[in-house]
Amino acid sequence: MSRTKKIDKSIYQKLVIVGVLLVIMLALTILSRDFLTVTNISNVLRQQVATVIAGCAVTLLMVSGNFDLSIGSIMAIAGTFSAILATWGVPVFIAVLIAVAAGALVGVINGLLVILLDVPSIIATLGTMYAMRGVAWVVTNGNSISRGLPRDFTVLGRGFVGPISLSLLIMAAVVVLFLFIQHKTLLGKYAFAIGGNRRTALLSGINVKRIGVILYVL
Repeated sequence: MSRTKKIDKSIYQKLVIVGVLLVIMLALTILSRDFLTVTNISNVLRQQVATVIAGCAVTLLMVSGNFDLSIGSIMAIAGTFSAILATWGVPVFIAVLIAVAAGALVGVINGLLVILLDVPSIIATLGTMYAMRGVAWVVTNGNSISRGLPRDFTVLGRGFVGPISLSLLIMAAVVVLFLFIQHKTLLGKYAFAIGGNRRTALLSGINVKRIGVILYVL
């Protein structure tokens, strides 16, 4: 009976959120003719691509009972590395892979600090946040990188596949991927189990530390 009440409450909370969103959209539509247009909706979605992609992985991490304050700085340092490598003549695809690997390395550091050394996640990730932000600042000397970038460097952010932005397609693919991971894989189930009761998950044979580090890398 209590489980049914919890499910009903969860559905009610989701309906309230959707309802508030619809009210805001209705108000903005009345106030501006340009709000509810394909162009404006596309622009808004494109501006949120990085946030949504990062949020997918952070959500899975938070489900397990941890969180990461450094993800914004990790994105900054990864973008900085990819841009610098591209100006050095490294193919964009290789530059992006190296940038992703750099971000994953910081995730490993976070995972080791939080999961293995038992440093509180807020302390560990706050430290790496400022460290990565500092590295990005020193490497770029506080300046944006624009000179010497190849044209195809901007394809991921500004390219289109027909009328649809490539970045939106990537975002949709990432959302679907993480929904699959969250609901259809052992990693997702283990994340829920650890977040629900860490001790029970440990006694059930789940390698809590390994899963925790993997989630930080993601």
